[in-house]
Amino acid sequence: IDTLERDAGMIEIAKRNFQKYDINRQINLIPRDALEWDGWEKNKYHIIFIDGAKAQYRKFFAKYQEALVEGGLIITDNIGFHNLVGNDLTETPKRIKNMVAKVENYNQWLKNNPQFTTMFLPIGDGLAVSWKVR
Repeated sequence: IDTLERDAGMIEIAKRNFQKYDINRQINLIPRDALEWDGWEKNKYHIIFIDGAKAQYRKFFAKYQEALVEGGLIITDNIGFHNLVGNDLTETPKRIKNMVAKVENYNQWLKNNPQFTTMFLPIGDGLAVSWKVR
């Protein structure tokens, strides 16, 4: 398992947890911003999990889709954005509305991506499971 994390505090928490559960040899922690790291290989991963800045989801997906084997999955977390996606936002601040619009645009882009078949699951704050078909 390769995992990318840019936040120093989260990196330390991850290291402690890897040590605590004796999984250091199974997980490769890469202390980098996922949009800046270019160390991935084409057709290497069977599953890619995206959980980062919501406004960057499409960039994450586009950058790493070639790292995924055909038939592999990209799972995107929090695609419901605090259950605001698809709901009335009349009383919502403008900056939140803008973020919801970005998540909604990402979800629509996933639905229309011809290289993937995507299912949206109401688990937690929503998951998108995108299966690479081409």
